Amino acid sequence: MFAPRSDFSTELAGLFKSIFWWAVAVFVIVESLLLITLARYRARRGAAEPKPVHGHTALEIGWTSRPR
Repeated sequence: MFAPRSDFSTELAGLFKSIFWWAVAVFVIVESLLLITLARYRARRGAAEPKPVHGHTALEIGWTSRPR
């Protein structure tokens, strides 16, 4: 099925393989960072409750007026 028979299809197959492995590398990096973040900032027994951000006017203006 993926046996290239022309020069153009050989180039396309090489491009597909290249993009595939770059995507795999990005996936591994993102998932690793996600797991590190989850492990580092997990809820721990005996830790203080996080401070709520409701009513923090400067923070709410900041994330509401960010450029799109």
